[in-house]
Amino acid sequence: MGKKKKTKTDALRRLITLKKPYPTEVRILRLYLWTAECYEKIGSIEKALAYYRKLKSQKIKKKEAVLYLRLGEKAFKQKKYFTALKNFNRAIDLDKTLEEKLKSKISSSYIQIGKRFYNQKKYEKAIQYFVKAVKTDKSQKEKLKDYLFNAYLSVGRKQFISGMYSTAYDYLKKAEEIKPDNKKLLYYLGKIYIVENNYKKAAQYFEKYTSKYGENPETVSILARIYAKLGNLKKAKDYAEKIANIPEYSGLANYIMGAYSLYYEKNPTKALQLFPESTKTGSTQKGAYYYIGRIYYDRKNYLRAITYLTKAIKKGHKKEKVYYLRALAYLNLKDYRKAINDLSSVIKLNPENGKAYFLRGKLYYERGNYIRGEYRKAIEDLEKAASMGVKEAVTLLEEARSKR
Repeated sequence: MGKKKKTKTDALRRLITLKKPYPTEVRILRLYLWTAECYEKIGSIEKALAYYRKLKSQKIKKKEAVLYLRLGEKAFKQKKYFTALKNFNRAIDLDKTLEEKLKSKISSSYIQIGKRFYNQKKYEKAIQYFVKAVKTDKSQKEKLKDYLFNAYLSVGRKQFISGMYSTAYDYLKKAEEIKPDNKKLLYYLGKIYIVENNYKKAAQYFEKYTSKYGENPETVSILARIYAKLGNLKKAKDYAEKIANIPEYSGLANYIMGAYSLYYEKNPTKALQLFPESTKTGSTQKGAYYYIGRIYYDRKNYLRAITYLTKAIKKGHKKEKVYYLRALAYLNLKDYRKAINDLSSVIKLNPENGKAYFLRGKLYYERGNYIRGEYRKAIEDLEKAASMGVKEAVTLLEEARSKR
């Protein structure tokens, strides 16, 4: 009869019952070693590793590294990339000489994990693994270029829509390093610079956009608005004229052309023909009402000026210049109390406006209610104006003090 095939259990039983004249500690270590080797031979790698780890020997660490390497390669073939990475990294921790050998497979594992996240549209996670892949193997950078660009752009766009402009900027700038002339990239970076009130940079991106991809009404309107913000009304007007006949943008176009007519052509009549059209559009209503009010003020039509300046304020144009101009209009109509109220609004908006203090102080002094203590208010306002360098206030203050 042939010999019976030895089973795993038989082999282990033989090892455990071995009796040698070794110290107990050595016998235990040898037992661990033989047990580990036995498990290794029969292909039970995890159990073999469990016993090798107990030995804590530098020499054995190389064996452990080889076993982790085998586990990693097995997981890699099965497309279990997280497990593969874990085992590859353990192998390298035990044997640094394996690092170069495993570079390609570790990088490939990172790429495959990154692609999974990418296909699930989890772009931030995908970026993490693509970056790790490139860091492990620089040669992967070119291969991952499109994946990384699309991921950076997608996250940047998402953050922009969420109002997280600083984070959006960081991702979009990373995308710019890969494809600086991409259409969507130029658009969103330009929009971020508008949000940050950096109109010069915004203009650069939108000019680049139009030079590469042509002019469309939206980008033309954006450039018109940017140059208006920069005070370059000539360029703003050139862009505005291109969209003047498009209903969606005609309000903005007429607003800019009206401002150009008023300031550059010195033609308020033409401006008055253009501004009313822009009062039909929400974004330009308040500005247009202000300019119409200003034109009527210059023409000494104070009632009409007040009507339009009030409309500007109601539409949200609550800046000191609007209240100040309306105060002057009330003053010319001898409506002193309303003039004082508007000057108070100016001071609230800008406590450093010396002229507003002077005018209010003058009105308190000349027209105020002394029983209500407005004479004292006149002195206080004139003192403030004088301290801010308003010369007329110094003279009137001396007069007021002499009559106290």
